[in-house]
Formats: sequence, C-alpha cells, structure tokens
Amino acid sequence: MHRVLRGALAQAVKWNLIIKNPCDMLEKKDRTKIEKKAVATLDAEATVKMLEAARERRWFVPMLLGSTCGIRCGEILALRWDDVRNGQLSVSRSIEQTKTGVREKETKGSKCRTIAMPAMLIEELKAWRLRQAQEFLRLGMRPDGNTRVVTKTDGSSPTPQSLTMVISKFMKGQGSAVRLHGLRHSHASHLLAEGIHPKVV
Repeated sequence: MHRVLRGALAQAVKWNLIIKNPCDMLEKKDRTKIEKKAVATLDAEATVKMLEAARERRWFVPMLLGSTCGIRCGEILALRWDDVRNGQLSVSRSIEQTKTGVREKETKGSKCRTIAMPAMLIEELKAWRLRQAQEFLRLGMRPDGNTRVVTKTDGSSPTPQSLTMVISKFMKGQGSAVRLHGLRHSHASHLLAEGIHPKVV
C-alpha cells in the first residue's frame, strides 16, 4: 500500500501535478465568498391558496407542516404520532438520504425542540390520522404511536428526495418557484411580518 502511494506521489511530482489544494493555506477571511441564491418564498395569502390547491393531494400534510411549523423535510418525515401531543410537535429526529439509502439521525445541531401547532393544523392532523389508520387496516396493519405521520399508500415512508420532487412538481404546475424547503422560509417570513422578534423566529 505504501509503495503504491509513494509511486503515485512520484508520478505527481514528475508531471508537476498539484497534490495539495493551495486554497487550504488561505485564512477563512481571505477566501472568496460564494453567493447563495435566495430561496423563493410565499406570502401569507399565496400560502393559503397553495394549501387549498393541495388539500386533496397526498402531500398536503407535509406541505402544511412546512408552512405552519417551519420544519425541514427530513424532520417532517421522521415525525411519529407519539411526537404529536397536546397541541405540540416534538421535533427530535430527522431522516437523511445518503448514497446507500436513508437513515434516521438527530436534528440539525442535535437540538430537540417543541413547536406549538395552530388549531387548523391540529384538526387536519386528526383527520389525516383517521384516514391513515383506515389505510393501514386495509393493509392488515395496526398503526400505533410509533407510526410515522407521513406515509405512502403501502404504509412505507417516502424518501426526502421523492417527497421534495413530488412537491416541486406540484408547485411548478401551480406556476410557483417555491419548493418544500421554501415553505420553511415562508413560515419564518410570516412570523417576522407579524412582528415576532427575529431571535424568537
């Protein structure tokens, strides 16, 4: 193994190849800043219209969770019914998609947080849980508190990539550039517009 590495290094020197990134020697303040593209968002009125258009779709609940609670795609998919209690969401896990599949992990920053749900979301989740239970019973499965909130018709969980893609396709069909992650940003914008302190947001 060492002989192979020495040979590769010798070849690199022979052909004057760079074997170390020169940018690594730059201090952080000297590095070129990459400008990030602004995330497209919806105002409150457009959000209501978008949710009404999605009401009969299977991804209505994920869109509702993103719009009203500002949680990430992976956090939406990791939610279990035990995390929905007393008008609050407990967000402590996330689903991550990797090259080898999906895995459950801690939330970004390993922080567990509790989010108060608006009354409309509470009612919609109650209706969805009943519908989901009926679907599970037809499949011969018995849902419980450990069942994920967002599931496909066969009872399995969608992947972050598939959920993002189907919502993006729907939004594009509505003439909107907003994607699932944009609903999180939209939620933050709505809170700021209501005068809530940025630190709280």
